[in-house]
Amino acid sequence: MRNIIFLIFIAILLYIPANIYAQTEGEKINVCVECHQNLEDTLKDAVTNWQESVHKKAGVFCNDCHGGDPNDSGNAMDEKNGFIGIPRPKDIPKICSRCHSDVTMMRKYNLKTDQFNLYKTSIHGMRLFEKGDESVATCASCHGNHNVLSKNDPRSPIYRFNVPLTCGKCHSNKEMMKPYNIPADQYELYRKSHHGKMLFENKNLRVPTCVDCHGTHGAVPPGVTDIVEVCSNCHSVIFEYFKKSPHYLIKKEGMPRCINCHGNHDIQRPTLEKFTGKSMLDCGGCHYPESPAFKTGADIKAALIEAETLLTAGNKDIALVKENGGNSFAIRHLEDDMDNARTKLLEAYSVSHALSTDEIKRRTSEVVSISKNVSETIKGIIKDIKLRKVGLIFTWVVIGVIIILLRQKAKNWKRVIK
Repeated sequence: MRNIIFLIFIAILLYIPANIYAQTEGEKINVCVECHQNLEDTLKDAVTNWQESVHKKAGVFCNDCHGGDPNDSGNAMDEKNGFIGIPRPKDIPKICSRCHSDVTMMRKYNLKTDQFNLYKTSIHGMRLFEKGDESVATCASCHGNHNVLSKNDPRSPIYRFNVPLTCGKCHSNKEMMKPYNIPADQYELYRKSHHGKMLFENKNLRVPTCVDCHGTHGAVPPGVTDIVEVCSNCHSVIFEYFKKSPHYLIKKEGMPRCINCHGNHDIQRPTLEKFTGKSMLDCGGCHYPESPAFKTGADIKAALIEAETLLTAGNKDIALVKENGGNSFAIRHLEDDMDNARTKLLEAYSVSHALSTDEIKRRTSEVVSISKNVSETIKGIIKDIKLRKVGLIFTWVVIGVIIILLRQKAKNWKRVIK
């Protein structure tokens, strides 16, 4: 009996130190974690979410953000121990910057250390620190608080697919946006835009989201003067042609830039009607039909339509050859020619931003020439196929007649033999 009691006593002694001094993998117990994981609702969620966060993996504990003494169960939340509870919005960026501005600490995670300084230059940061507006977004608004996840984690609010939804939490809130006189329909406009459809419907994570145009920590809405530079981060080739256009060369505030023709949050895939359309985003929205500028747009449209029409016809002719039993290998070079023509047409669409009729006609004439040559070649191939089919039919008819004559001859021989 004494042996059993002794063993139980030893077990208790072994258990208590392990529970007190080691939380996981030899770490000293954190009373904040121990206490909150036995509570309910949001008080328990704080620990549950933290345990899945990148901060937990990096060894960042409750006291690193909330203060207090994690080793003293009786005075863990004592203000004398630096406990601050829930940080005020204006304090959150400073708290996060304690680590995220530390070059030595961030180097091993390959993270930038200038984010706090960038935030201070943003519209969010300026309103927070200069005007004391605590309704603006802070680090926790976008990254979360206890459940901070990697940007590569699909569950993270800053994962590319989730960025519009994250920004929309505030920017789709009419009551929140009302004091700033900011429209609350930006997320809906983006969702229906060409970029939005590519993101949400096609799951294409390479298309621009809010942060690609407005920035991340240094989020300042782009103005008219730098819109072109923002769009050129993706559309660099188009930008080079646009710099040669009359729109770009006239250096006046408010002169046409990307958003004046394509819109901003509600960007749609443009059609050729833009060159002669009458809406505010079309050429006709600024230029009268009788003006030279409008005529330039009409000429560019006509050249592109001709090239597009003949390109489509050429591709249909190739498909027709295949349907009629043409040799795929024999027309491979024609398919290569049409691919080349398609590339040249796409280049012509980019060149259209230079608004040079001569340059457009030069580019589209190459497409027209290739497409016509392919179509003419295809007509010859189809004619040859038809002739071969007629010859084949004639051959089979002759063979059939010969077979019939031979059978008749065989019958006559049988009669003679009898």
